[in-house]
Amino acid sequence: MPYIDTTPAAYPVKLQEGNAQEKLGELLGQYWTIAGTTATKHNFFKLAFDNALNNPSSSPLADDLFEVVLARHYVYANREGKVLGLAMKATREFKYSEISANATTAARADVLTFVNSLAGSEWFYEQLVGLITNTVWHFYVAEAEPVLTARFETVDTDKKLIKMAFDADIERAALDIEVYKTAWESNTGGGFDFKIKDANMAIFQSPITNSIMRTAHMEDLYSEAYSTEHLHTNWWEDSEIRIQGLIDENNCFLTIQSDNVPAWEGGAVPTIPLYFSKIDPLDPGDDVYGFFTGTVAANDESLAAIAAFDYDDPSRVNFAKSYMPILKTYPGKPSNGIDTVMISRSKLGSRYQEYFLSWNTAPNLMPPLREQDGKQYPRAWNNSSSVAANFQFNPSRYSNKVHSSKVYLVHPEEGARGSLLHTIGLSALNFNSGKLRVRKQNCPDKLYDVFRYHLIEGVSPLTKRPGTPFRPIGMGIFDEAASDADPV
Repeated sequence: MPYIDTTPAAYPVKLQEGNAQEKLGELLGQYWTIAGTTATKHNFFKLAFDNALNNPSSSPLADDLFEVVLARHYVYANREGKVLGLAMKATREFKYSEISANATTAARADVLTFVNSLAGSEWFYEQLVGLITNTVWHFYVAEAEPVLTARFETVDTDKKLIKMAFDADIERAALDIEVYKTAWESNTGGGFDFKIKDANMAIFQSPITNSIMRTAHMEDLYSEAYSTEHLHTNWWEDSEIRIQGLIDENNCFLTIQSDNVPAWEGGAVPTIPLYFSKIDPLDPGDDVYGFFTGTVAANDESLAAIAAFDYDDPSRVNFAKSYMPILKTYPGKPSNGIDTVMISRSKLGSRYQEYFLSWNTAPNLMPPLREQDGKQYPRAWNNSSSVAANFQFNPSRYSNKVHSSKVYLVHPEEGARGSLLHTIGLSALNFNSGKLRVRKQNCPDKLYDVFRYHLIEGVSPLTKRPGTPFRPIGMGIFDEAASDADPV
């Protein structure tokens, strides 16, 4: 289970903003596949549009607007066949006159024919593919891979696309991987009814998280004054995304960060976690998976709101949006994967419920406040000038040891289920080392496990209530290659 760090210039797999989905599959595939090529099982586009555009009974006006969303999906699978998905999307509204101008005539019948044709698919694809946002990542997990072979349209010869109308949240439809086809059917009253014609409910797609990797408030890619594309930014297609953490044949616990050099203040470019892994169960044979990620704070509202976000507020508003699969609601507190941990299955079968982190630590109200000038993100207070230097849980000044703990997953009804795999938690106060040596039990004194220290900055179960009782958790991620060495 090697420790991953893509920072060195010579590292063989580099994630860039223009190829992050593809390269993440290659990075995971080094350990998730026997051949070591790619963990990507499927990559495809899903185009969803307002079903009123496709309704034979409707008579749109020229200025009527129709929302269309194009999502680019990559579906990864580990050696046990457990599925992790990542989608990125573009959204745009089209005037009916803009769409009808591409049909053979403006007649309603010809527009319907165009919308449902391969030519229509190609036109929508070309209008939207260049608008896909590479830094808003939509993660989901599933119990099975989608079966897609017979459902694709061919666009640009090599692009796979599924196109469907939907009658509600179009973004939700584009991110769903269980429903593939809808249609209007004539009814006995002479009208039409909207129906779902092709779906695979056995996939068990989870709620879909919305993970904002970097705030968009410092960028402007379109000039209204000149009606043309411009690039008021300092992030590009080849801007690297740093990945650090652990990957083995079935699991990963990674930290992800866009280039933060142009904006290192204010929490605008935070470190985001990605945990997709088995848990270390208390009950032998319990083989469930846990998942969580993170996002920029304050739902990316403004730079000031991001910097002043209240991590102690247990409210779920104003920081993350999650999407449900079209035909599932998972009633009763499903996890959003952002401020709680999503567990694939409860002991008795419920899917994707929210679990919380529990570990041996000081009370959250114990000083210091972990706040500097009203700002709570770690870089604001975790420095030498902070009053945190005057308080414990610090490393002992006598033994140089630091308190650490397993990080348990608990549910109000089930109790403790297990702990995060290959992970320990420790206080983030005054810990300034990159590595932590933990003496193995029942082994000679010179054998140690080594954990690499990480401090997450965005909103995640590691940094925000109610996910953790003390924020933020200083995370130790296991480094097998550095373990078992003689102590220095």
